[in-house]
Amino acid sequence: MNKGRVFLKEKVSVIMPVYNGERFIAEAISSVLEQSYENLELIIINDGSTDNTAEVLSSFSDRDRIMILKHHTNKGKVAAINYGIKESTGDLIVLLAADDVLPRNSLERRVESVCSNGVAFCNIWVCDEKLDKIKLFYDYKQSVVFWEDSKRHLLLYNMVGGGAIIFSKNLADKIFPIPEKLQFEDWWITFFALMHAGQINYLDEPLLLYRIHGNNDNGSLAIFGRDARIKKDFSRHLVFYQELKNKVAQLEHFDTQEFLDIITMNEQIKEKVIEGKLVPWDKDFIRLYGILEYIKLNMISLEISALPSLFVRYIKKLKKRVDLGVK
Repeated sequence: MNKGRVFLKEKVSVIMPVYNGERFIAEAISSVLEQSYENLELIIINDGSTDNTAEVLSSFSDRDRIMILKHHTNKGKVAAINYGIKESTGDLIVLLAADDVLPRNSLERRVESVCSNGVAFCNIWVCDEKLDKIKLFYDYKQSVVFWEDSKRHLLLYNMVGGGAIIFSKNLADKIFPIPEKLQFEDWWITFFALMHAGQINYLDEPLLLYRIHGNNDNGSLAIFGRDARIKKDFSRHLVFYQELKNKVAQLEHFDTQEFLDIITMNEQIKEKVIEGKLVPWDKDFIRLYGILEYIKLNMISLEISALPSLFVRYIKKLKKRVDLGVK
């Protein structure tokens, strides 16, 4: 064993889908191979890349730990992840985007955080293109997220990013394959992982560097244009809701009918937001999510949700000028 390396019984499969990722993928791969946790495999799915991704992949010689799979045409991130999960041989699974980076102790700490329920998630550093740290992603106060407390919230928004979660292969067998119509995987994984496990442990350590740049799903942190980006994301949510309803309808679960009713309600509300229309007053929605959420969705619909943030920013600048003037 190399100095400073940890070799535990559980094997970790790191699943990395990539499409035209030549700019950052070498850094992502190196961060996996340099982990303090040694018992791992890295499964890279080249999803029909047309740039130099294949050439970058061929430069890595650690074939004992790297498995490269290939789609000849671009089938989408979810299809690539399904392929990687199917071919994985690990006891635990971590997803890693080809433009993100793992700190050296990431897998070691995450494996330690997984209990008998087989799933956990960590905090994330949101970074700029150069991996300079901007902010922490989560502000959770609790160390465990429970299904009973979170199941209705999970029908409105996702709670855990795909790169933050670690889950057992046994749990993956209950979740995958994910419907390939979806453009994202994390919400589906979180919903069904929490449903099957009953709880997810939270490790309040930033064990992923999430890179924001122009070509990824969340390519901007700018306040201006934020509502338009949210509406675009809501359009993807509508596809998710259709697939979720199909799946939930098949479940033998005492919450099935309630889930279907809430999904339909949230689907209709997000359709109004996408169209730029005011969200009708809905007592059931407000009972579940609160009046502030109702107001926020209407502000997004009218594309004015940035106004409070801009006002706070203006007040801070004004106060700074006044303070400087006093001095």
